[in-house]
Amino acid sequence: MESILQTLQEEFHKTLSFTEKSTTRLYKFPEAQNIIKIAVGMRRSGKTIFYFRQYGDYYQKTSL
Repeated sequence: MESILQTLQEEFHKTLSFTEKSTTRLYKFPEAQNIIKIAVGMRRSGKTIFYFRQYGDYYQKTSL
């Protein structure tokens, strides 16, 4: 089980590195604690990459 989790984590971090080459969106979520944040938009508008970048920024700040 632990090897599966390690593999998933490695794949996720590899995916985060792909977002560095994508187009940067200027939008940022508002700073707020303890709320769910949802990105809504047309198909293929960059929502998933946006979330990956948000997580990457959070990961760098918190050094999980």
